Amino acid sequence: MEKGEMRVEANISVSASGELGTKTEVKNLNSFKVAEKVAMDKDGKGILICGTGTGMVVAANKVQGVRAAVIYDNYSAKKSREDNDINVACLRARSF
Repeated sequence: MEKGEMRVEANISVSASGELGTKTEVKNLNSFKVAEKVAMDKDGKGILICGTGTGMVVAANKVQGVRAAVIYDNYSAKKSREDNDINVACLRARSF
């Protein structure tokens, strides 16, 4: 992975009706895979997406070397990098 690149893995399955949002099922299995890849690369960065972002951040932070945070807006993204040096950004897919 080149410096400055990010891994992105959207972990959302859509219901049989094809509607995204109302019947979305979220699983955290891939969050461990992304977190492990990020942890192996000292300059690694990753983005995880789930319904609220909370499940992904909890799962990703279980991997040693990963510092994940839920990002809500530009301010939280900037401060998470500056203050906490996060290497995994967790985004929410649902709107509230």
